Amino acid sequence: MEGLSPCYSYGSWGTDPECWPKTWKTDQLLSCNWQANGYRLPKETEWQYAASVTSTLSPIVITAKPPTNNVWYSDDYAWHALNSGLITHSVGTKKANKLGLYDMLGNVWEWVWDTYADSVIINWENQPQQMVYGNKAIRGGSMSAGREKCQAEFRDFMPAERKKKNVGFRICRNR
Repeated sequence: MEGLSPCYSYGSWGTDPECWPKTWKTDQLLSCNWQANGYRLPKETEWQYAASVTSTLSPIVITAKPPTNNVWYSDDYAWHALNSGLITHSVGTKKANKLGLYDMLGNVWEWVWDTYADSVIINWENQPQQMVYGNKAIRGGSMSAGREKCQAEFRDFMPAERKKKNVGFRICRNR
């Protein structure tokens, strides 16, 4: 893997995904080494920063329903139910955000590392080392979601073992 250190370790199977079982075993812990330089899912705080391009690293309060006075509706940046034809589109066919990232909002929901909670305060330094099973947070909305869900503040959830055509992931890595 490009000489990078793997971030994930899965139970007794270690860090090599080729050695992991083919089925998801919820009694085994998937853990992340946040200091490793390999590829991984972003933490919810990292995803939030990249999507909203805030200028602060202070704790963020995230609720299940974003405030109604902070709605971001722009067809220039997001594929959603009203402009997508209910199909996914090639990445980069809408405008990039201020960080040059495409499709942070709309097109497909994106998995993040965190387990979903209705309301959480996310501190940049405090992130769980081990994945807790249950509903995982997904961010950004999708081509089948309403405009109001395709904004940086909106969150939803899905069981980690479930697959859907409108849910994907974005990878990141430490420098």
